[in-house]
Amino acid sequence: MKRIVVRTLGIQSIIASALILSACTSNKQPLSSDSGSTPTIGQSFFSLPLYPGSTENRSMDMSNKKSGTATVVLQTDDGTEQVSQYYQDQLKRSGWKLAGVMQIDRMSTIEAQKNSSSASVVIAGVPGGKTTITLSTMMM
Repeated sequence: MKRIVVRTLGIQSIIASALILSACTSNKQPLSSDSGSTPTIGQSFFSLPLYPGSTENRSMDMSNKKSGTATVVLQTDDGTEQVSQYYQDQLKRSGWKLAGVMQIDRMSTIEAQKNSSSASVVIAGVPGGKTTITLSTMMM
């Protein structure tokens, strides 16, 4: 029962983040890293890699050094399966424990935990052959 409640709360926070982000400014800038390392969002204790070559559509960071949330919405031309595999590999490599992976048609959801942080990656194919990636992290 606890797992169902946690997953429901995770999905609710993703929906809430998406609604809040719809009011944020759109950047639509290609993402790159001058240092050659993978750019990240959020504080160092819960940072997530941004998908290489993706474009940032919206972002929100409501964090401080001890707690908070960060969300970013990206878009890429790569397929959902390729993006999902990238995030599964990167999260594991970064010490995150995958709590759940679900794939249905052109949509994938990855839930992960690391220490007192949780992360959610939602990948969805959208019309026009694009893929939208919503990254959300929470530190308690």
